Amino acid sequence: MLPAILMEIKGKDGNWQVRVVPNRYSAVMSSVPGTLRFDNMYRLIKSSGNHEVIIESPLHDRTIEMMSLKEVGHLIEAYHRRYSDLTKDRRNKTVILFRNHGKTAGRSLSHPHSQIITLGIIPRAIRVRQINFLSYRRGNGRCLLCDIIEFELLMFCLIYSRSFIRGMDSS
Repeated sequence: MLPAILMEIKGKDGNWQVRVVPNRYSAVMSSVPGTLRFDNMYRLIKSSGNHEVIIESPLHDRTIEMMSLKEVGHLIEAYHRRYSDLTKDRRNKTVILFRNHGKTAGRSLSHPHSQIITLGIIPRAIRVRQINFLSYRRGNGRCLLCDIIEFELLMFCLIYSRSFIRGMDSS
């Protein structure tokens, strides 16, 4: 039986194109308060947050590379809507969107899907990156990621779509 549907994006025909449901095998527990404790040199906290599955297509064999632009647009809209909804809850300090591809990546479902997890904390590795990005902006007045991309475009001639990169620029 399908778990409760958290969100659906329907096509013009009225049928669902993308569906979001709670993960049956959640890595976090939504009702557990994040209580910090110490164990020798480690700081430990119980996992709390949300864990959802984004079912990318009603077709079991439809991978992203096989989707039409319209279908990919529905998927990106679902990512954006869930991310936006989950960041409105102040208990969510981190929102992580990811996609497993293949059994070696830990995929447990054959149906094409992505996952989104929220955490009530900011993991140290993410916090360190945030601090580095902010420090770079304060010291240089520029975005670190933008400068990295520009450097790679100029120095290494990496193959990027300039229009895609410009579309990412939020400054």
